[in-house]
Amino acid sequence: MASIGGNKSRIMKKALLLSWTFVLISLSVLAGNERPIYTSILKEATVYRNGAELLHSVKLTLNQGTNEVVIDGISNKVDINSIQLGTEGKASILSMEFSTDYLNPVVKSALYKRLEDSVESLSKELAKIQVQLKTDRELQELLKANKQIGGSQTGLSVAELIKMMDYYKAKSLELESEISLLKEKESKVMDAYGKLTRQMHEEESKNTKSSGKLVLQLSCPQAGNFTFTVSYLTPSAYWVPAYDLKVENVSKPLQVIYKAKMVQTTGIDWKNVKLALATATPGQQGNAPLFQSWFLGYVDPVTRMESNMYMNAVPSMLAGRVAGVDIKEVDGNPGSSAAIKIRGMKSLSADNAPLYVINGVVSTAKEFSMLDPKSIQTMEVLKDASATSVYGSRGANGVIVITLKGGLEDYVSINDKEHWIRKPIS
Repeated sequence: MASIGGNKSRIMKKALLLSWTFVLISLSVLAGNERPIYTSILKEATVYRNGAELLHSVKLTLNQGTNEVVIDGISNKVDINSIQLGTEGKASILSMEFSTDYLNPVVKSALYKRLEDSVESLSKELAKIQVQLKTDRELQELLKANKQIGGSQTGLSVAELIKMMDYYKAKSLELESEISLLKEKESKVMDAYGKLTRQMHEEESKNTKSSGKLVLQLSCPQAGNFTFTVSYLTPSAYWVPAYDLKVENVSKPLQVIYKAKMVQTTGIDWKNVKLALATATPGQQGNAPLFQSWFLGYVDPVTRMESNMYMNAVPSMLAGRVAGVDIKEVDGNPGSSAAIKIRGMKSLSADNAPLYVINGVVSTAKEFSMLDPKSIQTMEVLKDASATSVYGSRGANGVIVITLKGGLEDYVSINDKEHWIRKPIS
């Protein structure tokens, strides 16, 4: 039995040794495959009205062959298609990948740290106040639950009753007063807490917490140190114009000073950066713009004037022609058609307009009102059964049938009368 136990212990020791060896080998493999991280330095920034172009510089130490490196310190919002890499060496870029790095420690400004400390202090104070409020409310409920004095068999003297009543009154007033003060204090602390929290969000919006990084796979013919430049466009920066007006007196000219207010939320600090402002719009396409054609139309003022003159001239011809025909203008605007109703208003919500038929074709009210009264040969108003029998349900509100003049004979009247004068024969 002892030999079996000894064999088990030796087997366990060997298994443990093998497991540790596997862990060490895994760690060494991971350490060998760990990609070196290089921090880029922002050198130049060209800020546009709706974006910015940033130029970084980074020094890389590359081995001969294939290298995989990480460049951090890049903006967290980048136009992927605008990334350009350059170097004076003979290194070739095999692949490139952009990602946002959320694992880097957050660099907080001094103002943000003060706001964060104040919010934490107010949060602790608010927790204490809420605990005190809860305790006072529980004491108040306990006092109310035990306000019955004495039992059913034993009574209290007048002095004891007065003493208990004074105690209950004093304790109730004390708790009510303390709860009121705690509520007021809680309200003030919550108000200050809300203001500080909103200010913290405002500071966070000015510069985000995360930065970006580039993962590069490079091919290098020989080992050495290389300086790379990284340029790209980011939408997280812009500038707006600002003006200062200076006037010494009324006899001297006005001085206008042109300034710029710049905002950047790229996630990186701009320190000792060569800054340039531009009014151009950054573009990624090299295609020439396509211009759209503009077509100009001629407006004949005489035709327009005549059309306005004829507007509602035909509907006015129906006034007094048929009983039950109501004509009124929809609004007072020029060019608006009149509303015609036959047999009065049939419904408050449905359409009560009659059916217009011009030369056998159903037309609109606007086409009807635009007719020239001189071009109308006959006009007939149908209603009731005479309208529905011909046009069905469409003629329920009445039908106005118009026949226009056709040929030249409809417009010209010819009077052929001959007058003969007889002369006496001499």
